Amino acid sequence: MIDIDGWRSHAACLHEVTDLWFDEDPAIETAALAYCAVCPVRQQCGEVASAYKEEVGIWAGLRAYVPEEREILHAYPPAHVPNQLPETRQ
Repeated sequence: MIDIDGWRSHAACLHEVTDLWFDEDPAIETAALAYCAVCPVRQQCGEVASAYKEEVGIWAGLRAYVPEEREILHAYPPAHVPNQLPETRQ
């Protein structure tokens, strides 16, 4: 099982409001993707998104709400994760 809190503590987005990754406004989306571009844990983020078959938000630098990008995201090897993610949205 992946240590969700362990990898997340290294994420570029750690101290940002999580709503940033769930807003489809182009300007906000660009800001979110900029964090992903330099994030050292993109792989782990993608694995968690794949495990949960995320269809909303930005994960590992991919927009899960864009079908072509969601297909790439869901191709990540799914992480072994608990049934519930800890509540992180503020």
